Amino acid sequence: MDVQMLSTAGALAAAVSGSRLVGEPETAAKGLAYDSRLVKPGWCFAALVGADLDGHAYAASAVDRGASLLLVERELPLPVAQIIVRDSRASLAELATAFYGDPSRSLTVTGVTGTDGKTTASFITDAILRRAGERTGLIGTVAIRVGDEEDLHATRQTTPESADIQRYLRIMADRGIRRATLEATSHGLAMHRLDGVSFAIGAVTNITSEHLDYHGTVENYWNAKGILFDRIGAAGGVAVVNLDDEGARAMIPHAAGAQMLTYSSSGGEAAMRAVGTVSDGSGSRFRLETSDWGGVDIRLPLIGGFNVANALCAAGLRWRRVSRWTRWRKGCGKRPPSRAGWR
Repeated sequence: MDVQMLSTAGALAAAVSGSRLVGEPETAAKGLAYDSRLVKPGWCFAALVGADLDGHAYAASAVDRGASLLLVERELPLPVAQIIVRDSRASLAELATAFYGDPSRSLTVTGVTGTDGKTTASFITDAILRRAGERTGLIGTVAIRVGDEEDLHATRQTTPESADIQRYLRIMADRGIRRATLEATSHGLAMHRLDGVSFAIGAVTNITSEHLDYHGTVENYWNAKGILFDRIGAAGGVAVVNLDDEGARAMIPHAAGAQMLTYSSSGGEAAMRAVGTVSDGSGSRFRLETSDWGGVDIRLPLIGGFNVANALCAAGLRWRRVSRWTRWRKGCGKRPPSRAGWR
C-alpha cells in the first residue's frame, strides 16, 4: 500500500512547532522515511533518537540515497535543507500529519487501549462495522487493513511510528473509508506515535502493571494510557470504560468532557452488562443487558469471561448501532484471527 504526496521544506517547517529551517524553503519533499534504507530521491529523512540507535548517524546515508530534506535535532554538515527541532520523534508526528494532509479529520477514528484485550476488541468492533456493510480500516497487532486489502506486517509493532500511521490513514481517506480502528498502546501514546490522530471514540479494556521496564512506575504507565482519554475528553468524544477493572476506572477523570459509556462482564451496574454467562468448548453465551436499549442473547465463538468483556467493549464502541441487534450479533459471531483470540 503506497501513497504519493508532495510538500515543501518551508510548509513542513511551519507545521512543526518550535522548529528552525536551514536551507531553501522551496525544497520539495516527495516522501517521508525514518529508516535511511527506505529513502528515495527527493524524500525527507527523519533522524529519530532511540534507546539503542541515533538516526543522525544515518543521515549521510539518507542523503546519499537522495534525501532532499532532513528532520534533525541538531544541524548536520550535509548539503541539504534541514528542519531542526528539539525532539525529532515528537516533531515527526506533526510533520507527518501535515505531509499527509491531516487524514484523520476525514475519518471517524476509534482508539482501543488496555493491557489485555485490545486486539480482540478491535477485531470485533471492525467486524460489526463490516457486517453493517461499511468499508473500514484497522491498525493493530495482527494486521493493518485498508478495506479488503490486508498487510500482515512482520514487525508486530502494535502501534506503528507516526509517519506510518498517518500514511495508512491517508490511504484510508483517499479510498473512501470513513471509519478506522486503532490499537493504542502505552508506548505508542508516550512516544508520540499517535500525536496528530483525531480520535472520536476511545475504549479501555483493563490496565494492570506491565511495561514498567519502559514506564518506570505504575502511575507513569496509567498516565500514558490516560493520554488517549485526555484527547477524547477534549474533543467531546465517547469514552468506553470497563467498570470491573481498577486501572480502567482510573481513566474516567482523564475523559472529562466526553460522553461516558460503561460496561461490566460481571453483571455490575453499568450501561452495558453481561448476565448469565456460560462458556464451553464452542464459545460463550450470555445475555447483554443495557440501561437504555433492552437486551439480547449473544453467542460468542470465544471462551472466557475476558472475551465476554471484549465483546462488551466492542458494543460500547459501536453503541449507536447496538439497537441493530442482528448486525451486532453477527459481528460478535465472527472469530478474530488466532492472535486476537489471546487476551
